[in-house]
Amino acid sequence: MTKVFANGELVATSEQHSESNPFSFSCEIPKGECQLKIVNYALYNGTWEEHTVANDYSIDCVYEIAQKFTKKAYRITIVFDVNKGVTAKIK
Repeated sequence: MTKVFANGELVATSEQHSESNPFSFSCEIPKGECQLKIVNYALYNGTWEEHTVANDYSIDCVYEIAQKFTKKAYRITIVFDVNKGVTAKIK
């Protein structure tokens, strides 16, 4: 599961998905200056938890950016890779 936060507020939650397969989902974020945070969660012993080093995972599956969003649509592609870390592209 992935959650999207805009300016500290939860704006979207994805369906449960396999971490080993690519997936996509859409959400709305406010136009203008925005602090965006995208967090991947893992299901561990029946509880969803942030996929972070603090929770004993190999990497932090968190992407944060402060940006002015002015267009109607953006596509953010994020890869959480154990060997390469977090990479992201915004179009």
